[in-house]
Amino acid sequence: MKYMTKPIILYFNVVNPEKYNQFYDILKFNKQTIVFLDGDIGSGKTTFVKSFSKKFSNQNIHSPTFSLINEYITPKFKIFHYDLYRINSTQELFEIGVDNYFMQDGLHFIEWASKYTNFLPHPDYQIQFHNYNPYRILKITDYVKQR
Repeated sequence: MKYMTKPIILYFNVVNPEKYNQFYDILKFNKQTIVFLDGDIGSGKTTFVKSFSKKFSNQNIHSPTFSLINEYITPKFKIFHYDLYRINSTQELFEIGVDNYFMQDGLHFIEWASKYTNFLPHPDYQIQFHNYNPYRILKITDYVKQR
């Protein structure tokens, strides 16, 4: 069984968002991992993906606000970064081919996933970002890890 009945919830107080790559040691990834990223505009979702990706690649990671989906190839795996903020309907969601991307192995980081949870694969992790300048509180819900 892939998902536990009771998820594990972890909270982190982050002073320096550039240190988000430390979460690689906490989050365990398999060949296809789905991560939902939710929080207000400017709360650190894209910064999380950028910082996390630096651990595996020197590529210039940028927000998919206008492209909607960015794909990066690293020596270890593919990273898919989605931004669903500008998607206005489930029809638009499927017009961009989101279902085809999820058939591919890789790390799938989905910003604004809460808008379409009924139409997306179940996440392995859900990360909620709360901005309390100068701190950020991350609530990580882990649906797969056995402790």
